[in-house]
Amino acid sequence: MEARDIRTALCNAPELKIGANTTAGEADAAFPQLASFNSGGIFVGRFSGRSPWERHPTEDELLHVLDGEVEVTVLTDADYTALCDSQTHPGIRC
Repeated sequence: MEARDIRTALCNAPELKIGANTTAGEADAAFPQLASFNSGGIFVGRFSGRSPWERHPTEDELLHVLDGEVEVTVLTDADYTALCDSQTHPGIRC
């Protein structure tokens, strides 16, 4: 794996402005892959707005915030199941 300048990679990626009409293509363009790692990858990106809920039941995710702040909510399997069953959170994809 070769060394990469993260700030340069960030400058070359468009900022993703997350909204109700954000497309998968816009999200993919805003988070270019810098390298492969095991069965996944190392990505870099910039975004504003509220990210939809994500679930990675068989993977790990590492967030490294260089500037600004990010609020992260970690759900257990039981939390996720309860949210899906209650259907009270429109951002959850069950």
